[in-house]
Amino acid sequence: MGIRSSLVVRLGSTCLADPLAHQPELQNLNNFYAMSSTLAPTVLPLHSHVIYPHPAIEKHGVLSEQPHIFKPDPIPENVRTFLEQMQTIVVTISSFGQVKNVAKMFPASCEFQVLFLGSSCQSDPDPSHMHYKGMLDLDMVFQKAALIVHGCGVGTVHQVALSGKPSIGLSGLLEQECNGVALEKMRVSKHFTLRSLYSDPCVVKAFIEAVMGCIQGAASFIDRHKLLEVQEKVQKEHGAAFGAFTDRVRKVLQQP
Repeated sequence: MGIRSSLVVRLGSTCLADPLAHQPELQNLNNFYAMSSTLAPTVLPLHSHVIYPHPAIEKHGVLSEQPHIFKPDPIPENVRTFLEQMQTIVVTISSFGQVKNVAKMFPASCEFQVLFLGSSCQSDPDPSHMHYKGMLDLDMVFQKAALIVHGCGVGTVHQVALSGKPSIGLSGLLEQECNGVALEKMRVSKHFTLRSLYSDPCVVKAFIEAVMGCIQGAASFIDRHKLLEVQEKVQKEHGAAFGAFTDRVRKVLQQP
């Protein structure tokens, strides 16, 4: 477009498919990959071909709001009370209008309840479901969750990993799918595409089995040691990401 940028912050994992990303020796101070080196996909199955991101690409961790600058609001009392009642599955999916459809996929059970965040659904007949229209501090809510069901966005998977909780990813876009598959390969999550969940009864059955397996502590696809290992690695990245970004900004400003 004829616009020259002094600093390009690359946030999504599909940025790893950019031509420049495969030539790390040509990268300079203008490019900053604000993504997790632990969670970043090692394979990007694009529609026309498969790309394997160069292992030398330097990733600095996901940038997030600093609590000393942006103080999170407390969890509303009604939501807090709900979370304390019994094992809770927290659902946060970004794909527009999908919450109502996903809610129907959860089996009726006396073993758990479900909290849907960012949901405007008003016609869910299941009394064990709570729909909260707004968004909450996910770090705080995830600590109360027995299982997290998420949309596999790069920021959300980062927060899921920080929580150390088992999860199920439901992707609607290619980038989300790449992130969800990456977590599944690490054995800290199970991944499904929304497309397959809506069209294949066998996938619905597998989703239900995954949910019940996590709630009952018998999910074979989750490695508890891996959950802790990934959590510790992402915590280290999380602590260093903001400082790495501010350092890069200073270096860019000092360029002639």
